[in-house]
Amino acid sequence: MKLIAMLISGCLLFLAAVGADAQETTIAVLDLETQEGVPEGYRGPLSDMVRTALFNTRRFRVLERNKMEEILKEQAFQLLDCTSDECAVEMGRLLGVQQMVAGSVSKLGETHTITLRLIDVETGEVLAAEMTSCRCTIDEVISTSIITAARRVAGLDGGTIPISTGPGGSYSGGTSPAGTEFEGSLPGMTFVQIPGGEFLMGSPSSEAKRDGDEGPQHRVTIQPFLMMTTEVTQGMWQEVMGSNPSHFKGDNLPVERVSWEDAQDFIERLNVRDRGKGYRLPTEAEWEYACRAGTTTPFNTGEMISTNQANYNGNYVYGGGRKGVSREKTLPVGSFQPNGWGLYDMHGNVWEWCEDLYHDSYDGAPTDGSAWNSPPGTSRVLRGGSWGYYPWNCRSAFRSGLSPSYRMYYSGFRLVRAFSSPSLFWLASPGHILPGYAEARSPGPHPTDRDLFAMTNQPV
Repeated sequence: MKLIAMLISGCLLFLAAVGADAQETTIAVLDLETQEGVPEGYRGPLSDMVRTALFNTRRFRVLERNKMEEILKEQAFQLLDCTSDECAVEMGRLLGVQQMVAGSVSKLGETHTITLRLIDVETGEVLAAEMTSCRCTIDEVISTSIITAARRVAGLDGGTIPISTGPGGSYSGGTSPAGTEFEGSLPGMTFVQIPGGEFLMGSPSSEAKRDGDEGPQHRVTIQPFLMMTTEVTQGMWQEVMGSNPSHFKGDNLPVERVSWEDAQDFIERLNVRDRGKGYRLPTEAEWEYACRAGTTTPFNTGEMISTNQANYNGNYVYGGGRKGVSREKTLPVGSFQPNGWGLYDMHGNVWEWCEDLYHDSYDGAPTDGSAWNSPPGTSRVLRGGSWGYYPWNCRSAFRSGLSPSYRMYYSGFRLVRAFSSPSLFWLASPGHILPGYAEARSPGPHPTDRDLFAMTNQPV
């Protein structure tokens, strides 16, 4: 099969700095005022999403809310009572930050309106203001609109990826960057929110080094989900499985020499350990969608890729690229810049198992992002290329498959989790309760977080 042949020919043959510039501007976010139609309990998650969105722009050092509370408590200053610009300036001076963000969220009929203001603490001047409205639910405000408003008030374009109408168009909906990160239960395990949307799966016939199994191109709709920012590491595997099968050793190296069946065993044990999380392998459609992060080019880096961007066999080139280094080993996860949605090593390092059975064409493939597990076929899909493979094997659309029992030191995996909404995940943090949200879901006494999750019947 294809990967075996490439494996034979292949045998013949630092956590990077995040962001280019230091974050110079210190900023704090005043808890947003919830006005008519918006329950008071949403102040926390709405404000937290603004903080997260500003942090993800990499333009600011964002003061966390617990740190704000600690400083203001010493000054006997009431955080919750502060809503005006004048109060924001006074608070900013006490906090020692350069800028403050203040604002509100209101609802009239089916329309939510977000207003945000960026205020200079020294002068009291409003540096930027943004008003965003949407006919949407409060959860959609939290997951999308509030991020857009925060990016715009920070001087960015709002972060939406436009619908492409040309033949190469592939994505509509969602936001970029993807959104909030959520810590997993294992050391170094982090998940990032991948927005829902639609994309064109596969490669056009004009793409260099294209294989026939990359077509026909077809539109696929993806629901929001959470994906690990890195491949599963040897340290994570060791903690769950009690052993390390990898050829190259190192806690922060990706685990390899694991089969699809081994990955399923790991997932089963982790789900027993972390009940209710719903860990699984990504579907092939989810994997390509997340890898592309809104791009339509062969790589999420553009038309070409270099060994400064990914770990592959740099003795070979793709398109107009140049030769680079061939490291002949795995590298620590996150050794290169992430893609636009905060995912590392989607190109190269190790092949990544997907949930699906391998099919040699997309004829009859699902269009809803689900795993394609109908026969014929017994092999399981691998994506992304690896340290020992050619650059064209690392393209976003490149596909391969192997027996689910096959192990090699080129292959590993990463996990995904179901996504319900940021407000539910915010609830899962210790000490956070949303009275307004709980009241909206159930009459009577406020339920516990676990009760609320059970009532909503949503995996978290």
